[in-house]
Amino acid sequence: MKKILTTFAGLLFAFVANAQTVFTADQIEKYAKEKYGDKWTKAAENLSQEVALDSKNRLNYQEVIECPGQSKEQIYKKAMDWFTNAFSSKDTHGVIREQNPEEGLIVAQAYIENIAKQNAGVNHYQVDMMPFIRVDVKEERARISVYMDSYEVTVTSGGGATSLFMAAALVATAAVVASSSDSDKKDSSSSSSSSSSSSGSSSSSSSSSSSSSSSTSSSSSSTKDDGDDEVWSISSCYPFVQKDSHKKASSKAFVMASAFQNSILDVMKEALLAEPSEDFSKDW
Repeated sequence: MKKILTTFAGLLFAFVANAQTVFTADQIEKYAKEKYGDKWTKAAENLSQEVALDSKNRLNYQEVIECPGQSKEQIYKKAMDWFTNAFSSKDTHGVIREQNPEEGLIVAQAYIENIAKQNAGVNHYQVDMMPFIRVDVKEERARISVYMDSYEVTVTSGGGATSLFMAAALVATAAVVASSSDSDKKDSSSSSSSSSSSSGSSSSSSSSSSSSSSSTSSSSSSTKDDGDDEVWSISSCYPFVQKDSHKKASSKAFVMASAFQNSILDVMKEALLAEPSEDFSKDW
């Protein structure tokens, strides 16, 4: 995800901390476990009975919030103040994509890293998400939409369980070859001096080859690239498809995304309905 994060970082801005906002992966996971349980595949299956993708194949949570007695301008200012305080930690980032006071529109995008991961075959998957948060404002009303249509994934070769097993097997094989070479070396030393010289030379060559093989195997098992970036459409991942080669990662990502979306609706509703501190009268 380095390439995406590098591009995204140029647009980011820092915000003041807000303890009520659930924006880091650890916070979202805690919220998700409390709300849905920690069996990710089962939780994803249960959620899929309640949540459907919209017409654009997006996971889209919406809520209309009634704000009686508040003008469009008051609600808009509260929403902007919330975004100013929303993205709280150094590990969490966000950017305002669009703001239009006249139309009563704010569109922001968050970036949350490492919401799920999985070792599968020879690959390791790390899943991140970049959900949008949209606020539409009218007189005495606001509509909050939190939506996303895909996961951002970094795939690293050599990090999966199969790869680790193969690396261990190669190291074990190299050790056996090296041991066999040492045994041949000892046997050759007990022969005649002329034969010993010839055999010793061969043994030395074999030992050197074994050492090189061991070194090569060790290097191969520990060398990893920076990973390749992929985009997984939510509509092509579990629980919306049953056959998913990264089902474990997809399940947790889906539950984490749902938890994030629900938490945003909760805290924004609280923020928009709160009494502003500046309404305290100065005539006292």
